[in-house]
Amino acid sequence: MTTSPEQMKFGVRKPDTTKAKFSLPKTPKEVHEHEGPYWLEGMVSLTEVVRSFSQGQEGSQDDIPGRLALGSAVGRIVMIGEMIYGERDWYCSDETEHPEKSVKKLLPDSYPTGGDFHDLRRFLEKFRPIFQKAEEGHRPYEREEIKRKLHDVWVEIAANFDLGSYFRQSMMTNTNGIMLPSGKTATSEDVAMIAKRIIDERFDTLVMNDPDYYGVYQPGFAFRMLIEGKIRHLYARPDKIDVWKSYQATTQGREKKGQIVTKIMVGDFKNSRRELFENPNSPRGKAIRLTRMVNENIARKFDWNLLVRNSRTHGWSRKSQRVFLITSDTPDSFPPDQTGTRFICFNEEGEEMILEMPRLTTEEKELATQDLRDYFAKAA
Repeated sequence: MTTSPEQMKFGVRKPDTTKAKFSLPKTPKEVHEHEGPYWLEGMVSLTEVVRSFSQGQEGSQDDIPGRLALGSAVGRIVMIGEMIYGERDWYCSDETEHPEKSVKKLLPDSYPTGGDFHDLRRFLEKFRPIFQKAEEGHRPYEREEIKRKLHDVWVEIAANFDLGSYFRQSMMTNTNGIMLPSGKTATSEDVAMIAKRIIDERFDTLVMNDPDYYGVYQPGFAFRMLIEGKIRHLYARPDKIDVWKSYQATTQGREKKGQIVTKIMVGDFKNSRRELFENPNSPRGKAIRLTRMVNENIARKFDWNLLVRNSRTHGWSRKSQRVFLITSDTPDSFPPDQTGTRFICFNEEGEEMILEMPRLTTEEKELATQDLRDYFAKAA
């Protein structure tokens, strides 16, 4: 596969397999910069762009910022639960017998770009002994056993990652073009209530993990674009990517038999009902359309070769970060008919939670692209 010059220059290393093994992300002081950092010129986040779509809607209640904050909190809660259950074969085993299966060595495979990597690693290491034990008559890696223990650690998960602040954030309302506090919070549920609801009522559907896929959680992507003669970067961070295990013999066999069609699925967790994503003409229509376009691009382009270790943004904070860099000459890794995108709606039950999205039409992509260009034009 041809890799663009940016990846060849700034990438961590060229992997020998589809699923590369990367070293532990380093702190800024440890980063070796003999090639210099990759500067993310004019970078804005997808969250910022989506939030801007709610401005200027006179007389409408702006629920987008509140839902975005809530989505971040729920995404963090669910990610840790899915990580523990999805990696239960080694996470719930005794690490003294298998030192190669340590959190430090294996976490980069599923959490490659997180800025709070070290905090997450310490958290998983702290609670691992709890998940290595089981009640009499049970095994540590049983689903019910893991669910029961998740109840015990959920509150500390929230405290460690300051999730409570998301739920106290005030929602805004648009009054004559001016954004003012509405007096409402993002949700009437607190962290513990939402966690209990997801564990008790949604967890079984959520963790129906397929042995033919591995999960990559909250990976950061930077899209390099040339807009009005200037280099711009759009930062996006989907909640999860499910990628087929091309290195696994049994998965290869099922793929040859035609039993595996979708090889990569990009998804976002939403504490919402599916109807919000089914109506393209809703107030959230522009935000959903742009998010889908970005996720479709991620699904087609995703490749471990694209990982850049030392990227930075201009400003007072020059902290080094890891991102998957996608440029105009980044080739597709997967054809469109082998990719998919979806939203996971936590206010639905069972299979209704999972809303797989059809691919955008050419017209819809053009509209989403124009929305993005309009945003950058206003921000200039």
